[in-house]
Amino acid sequence: MDFNALNKDLETIIQQKSMLADMDYNDETYDDAEEKLHEFEDNFLENYGEYLEDILEDLYEQHSPSLDVLSPIAYIARNYSPLEETEHGQQYSFKPQDAVQFEVQKAPKMDARLVFIPNPVRLLLVLDKKEVSELWRQPEESSVK
Repeated sequence: MDFNALNKDLETIIQQKSMLADMDYNDETYDDAEEKLHEFEDNFLENYGEYLEDILEDLYEQHSPSLDVLSPIAYIARNYSPLEETEHGQQYSFKPQDAVQFEVQKAPKMDARLVFIPNPVRLLLVLDKKEVSELWRQPEESSVK
């Protein structure tokens, strides 16, 4: 798995979504930008979908076995805001309500959300809009064969 490419492609989708969010529906370039986003998402699923689905299935099995795993694209928030640039790249924030709802078996009454973020690629669990746990992180390149 080329994790640098996974990270770059995730960030491309985030940037395209952000650009679309800033556009007016009446903008004459909106449809082309939206089509480009769908192309990015299709390529993302083709290149990484199976790998990410396996990760998601393992996490669901641990935390919420009664729920079905969604397409990995669903775990990319609707909108991200750029934060600072670090040695790993651009960091992003997101609003928990823009992430996928999730039910944690051990805390069923809590508002739980799952979301992918880049630099490095991670899958975060947000509980009640404040407690954030990292459920998965891309392996270091040196540890991947």
